[in-house]
Amino acid sequence: MRFPFLSAVAALALAVPAHAVAPAAPSPFAGTTAIEGLLPVHVDRSGGRILLTLPPAGTDGVSARYLYATALRTGLGSAPTFLDRLLGATLPDHTDALSRRIAYRTIVTMAQVARRPGTTPEVAAILDSRVHDVAGALARRKGDAADQAWASSLSRQLLDPQERERLLADRPRAVDVPPGDPIGGESDWMDRP
Repeated sequence: MRFPFLSAVAALALAVPAHAVAPAAPSPFAGTTAIEGLLPVHVDRSGGRILLTLPPAGTDGVSARYLYATALRTGLGSAPTFLDRLLGATLPDHTDALSRRIAYRTIVTMAQVARRPGTTPEVAAILDSRVHDVAGALARRKGDAADQAWASSLSRQLLDPQERERLLADRPRAVDVPPGDPIGGESDWMDRP
């Protein structure tokens, strides 16, 4: 043999298969219960896992966009939690004029919705309770002079039944937009009351 090294390599190459097959990995869904819905879900009760299968990512790298909200199939679900988060976001510890306007509109709208005829008694009770709690918190509010004056005034209006009636009178839902073109179209559009 002229090339003993090549014959040894050839014999070794023939002895090993061209592609070695690795043992199959167990399925991650083995022992789970499949639940079909918006997305495929597999529940592993023994392992305490919930496996969710997302669609493949698009060209932007995003698999999907969903709005997540917890709720019960019947009843109010997470409405009280939502209202607490809403009030927490609209009533920060320190406010400026803009955040006071947003908080005022949010609180007054909640009180108005609680009094509408189409509102269910359960929702009306929750809204009314939250508005009453906010009024009490506003009465105890600390801050600068403008914040305290605003909080005290709104608290008094919410807690006094006669003041509350005046406060909750239906107000226009749309902003009053002056007529005409505001950029040089009419000369007196800013003089409106």
